[in-house]
Formats: sequence, structure tokens, C-alpha cells
Amino acid sequence: MSATASICRHRHGFLPFRRLEKLHAERIASLKKEAEKREAKVRQGHGEYREVTEGEFLGEVTTSDLAICHFYHKGFYRCKIMDKHLKSLAPKYIDTKFIKLDAENAPFFVSKLSVKTLPCVIFFRKGIAFERLIGFQDLGGKDDFSP
Repeated sequence: MSATASICRHRHGFLPFRRLEKLHAERIASLKKEAEKREAKVRQGHGEYREVTEGEFLGEVTTSDLAICHFYHKGFYRCKIMDKHLKSLAPKYIDTKFIKLDAENAPFFVSKLSVKTLPCVIFFRKGIAFERLIGFQDLGGKDDFSP
């Protein structure tokens, strides 16, 4: 192989072939590492929006760096609207766990977290509540808000 073939027109702004190979290998390794992290998050319940019981709740929010819990009532229309939006967001934000908890069946956490209005969405960082959405007031007060 001639020196010109292995350089890939270096004089014209192209990188040497060996440097390209190294960059390619680094990018492949980075993509594999990202895929492994994503798979680990999926195994922890990330990437989906699912219901948990009161007994499962604490373990769910404390085992993830970020978690969002929708306290809902199955008969409330606006809770169903919130469900629709959270379900669409869960696969897009894989680093955050999205769960919902039936407020009627979780009196301890409803009381402990002072949930008084539904829907109520509480954001957790390493198991500690740090923000909340109460009803739709912070979302423009309309049912058709855009996430």
C-alpha cells in the first residue's frame, strides 16, 4: 500500500486512514455503552408507563435517579388525559421512570405526600419529591396541552 493510499488525501483536509479507524472504533464503543445503559434502565422499568401498588411505590421511586408518579383516580376524566400524555412521554425520556398510583388504594402515600387534588404528578430525584403538577393549572388549564 502506498503512503498516499493510507493518508486518504490528507493534504486536502481528510484525516489519515488510521485516525478514521480509531474514531470509528471509539464511536462504536460509545454507542455500545449507551445501548447497555439503556437496556439496564429498561430492566429497571424505564421506558414504559405502568401502574404500581402502594407496596411497590417506595421501591420504584428510590431505585431510580429520576421518577415521575401520577396519583390518579380511575373515574376522573382529567386523570385519563394525564395518563395519555405520560404514556407518550415515557419511551422518549428513558432516564426517567414513569409510574402511576391509584390514590384510592394508596392512603398512606396520599397522606404522607399531601396529595389533595387529582391528577397530581410528583417528580422524584433519588426518592425525594422535588416538584409537582397539581391538576392542569401549570399546563395552561386546558385538556389539550402539548407535552
